[in-house]
Amino acid sequence: SFYKVGIDGTENTRINDAGYFPASIYNNTLYYVNTVDDHNIYCYNLLSGNTSLFLEANAYMVDMQGDYIYYIDLAKNYSLVRVNTQTGQEQILVDGNNGKCISYNIYEDSLFYHVEGETPALYRMNVDGSNNQFIKYGNITNISCTSQYTFFQIFGVTSLYRVATSGGTDVELISIE
Repeated sequence: SFYKVGIDGTENTRINDAGYFPASIYNNTLYYVNTVDDHNIYCYNLLSGNTSLFLEANAYMVDMQGDYIYYIDLAKNYSLVRVNTQTGQEQILVDGNNGKCISYNIYEDSLFYHVEGETPALYRMNVDGSNNQFIKYGNITNISCTSQYTFFQIFGVTSLYRVATSGGTDVELISIE
């Protein structure tokens, strides 16, 4: 089931009976994909408790950022798209026909994404799709962005790597002691 609870552990409230992945909160609204019924994007108002359909899409991994909502479009062969929420204009940032976008993460103007295929790799671009840069080959997982570095792992390997969140593309292996 899908619940909300106060940070002090009180007001534990069931939102509905499906277990959704609560992916993004923006302006007191939680955006999520209904993975049980239709893969559409829904929004849950944290103040009123109301849920409504936000966007009809065959979506996965939704992320609301300002006037844009980002998601992986399953109907477009796992393309990474963004939609302007003011105009409804859709922009394909990563064409899934050239390799499926499996995961991504956004920090301010930087967007990191992992593409699987013959040569799986991690890339970085600006959130508008410009300045696309190769970062590292491999089946990348756990992409986590901070103001200075973006950390990631290669699937099946316990090593941790980092690259500048903006700027250079030199990858460093992180040693945790």
